[in-house]
Parts: sequence; structure tokens; C-alpha cells
Amino acid sequence: MENNKNLQIIDTMNKAFAAGDMPTVLGNINPNIEWNEAKVTDMRMASHIEGQILF
Repeated sequence: MENNKNLQIIDTMNKAFAAGDMPTVLGNINPNIEWNEAKVTDMRMASHIEGQILF
């Protein structure tokens, strides 16, 4: 049952992201999330963000 719930959350977030519905996407993410962008060769492009992102 837990797996179905997880799949439903992922499906909801994917559909919301595709529709540009960022409030729904962010509303399904833990406010204490830790964001790490992919490593890049140009360090000016790298970043690390902790906590909630406010648009």
C-alpha cells in the first residue's frame, strides 16, 4: 500500500511540474529538503540550498 501512495505522490508532482504548477510541486516537498545541483565544471554555476525555496 505504501508503494501505491508513493507512486501517486510522484505522479501528482510530475503532472504538476509539467503543467507549471509549482505551488503543488513545492507543496509536496518536505520544507527541510536539501537541494544539491549537479556538479559542473564552472563553479559559478554550482549551488547548494537548504530549506524551503520561496518564489
